[in-house]
Amino acid sequence: MTCKKIIYAIVTKKKNLTTELLAQKLLEKIDLPEESLKKNPLGKPYLPNAYTLGWDISLAHSQDYFAAAIGKDMRIGIDCEIIQPIDLTKALLNLVLCPEEVIYESNTK
Repeated sequence: MTCKKIIYAIVTKKKNLTTELLAQKLLEKIDLPEESLKKNPLGKPYLPNAYTLGWDISLAHSQDYFAAAIGKDMRIGIDCEIIQPIDLTKALLNLVLCPEEVIYESNTK
């Protein structure tokens, strides 16, 4: 017997949209009734009725971007992050690089 796994994902940029509304849009995709998000003891959101039917949901946001994914008969996770330039000062370089690498980095500029 094979297990059919279905994944839907939405990523959008809208200031008036929330992860809760994205979750509802995903429920519409799989023909499940609207329900409110709950959180497990570790803080992971879930939809109780969908979960009992084998659906797992994952939500994420970064600034104005929101992402949601839902999958059947699997654990699912989604993340989104705005990529921003990093100022690699010498102090930061000393935290993450060994001394030889810091010398090399300063000599390549």
